Amino acid sequence: KDGKWLFYEGERYTFSLDEENLLIRSPAEFFSVRTESFPEYPELIKEGSISFEQLNIGQIWRLLRSDSIRSDRLKNALWSMFWHRLFFPLSSLVAAMFAFSLSQARGRSSYMKGFAFALAAVVLFFISGHLFLVLGKNNWLSPFIAGAFLPIAFTLAGVFLLYQRQ
Repeated sequence: KDGKWLFYEGERYTFSLDEENLLIRSPAEFFSVRTESFPEYPELIKEGSISFEQLNIGQIWRLLRSDSIRSDRLKNALWSMFWHRLFFPLSSLVAAMFAFSLSQARGRSSYMKGFAFALAAVVLFFISGHLFLVLGKNNWLSPFIAGAFLPIAFTLAGVFLLYQRQ
């Protein structure tokens, strides 16, 4: 409430280390109402408890903007997923452009070859897109390249093929 956490009817323990680095728990401090200020808020905790693979782009954006992620590796993985989820919807446009431009041929067998090439290009796009995403999550590629390079490159290739077939 008002940026503060309210706890009702609880008990609080403090912990310390002894000489052998073992935890020692203090006696319970009982309270009826306690107010605390924490940087986390319920939505952030909820989003943080979801598997990162299940987060949508808005949740990823809020998580990255909250500064609650301290690990650079995890930040890079989330940025890779962010860019991937932002640009990967271009896949339907890529499929349509490749299918249309490669199926523009003369003769029946040319149509089938064009369709096969278009299908192969879309499958290559999906496989390489997920490969780039994995490379980005593991810090082998920068997040933007991992998430956005292939959709942009395949979209430009599709535009080029459409222009060439006119």
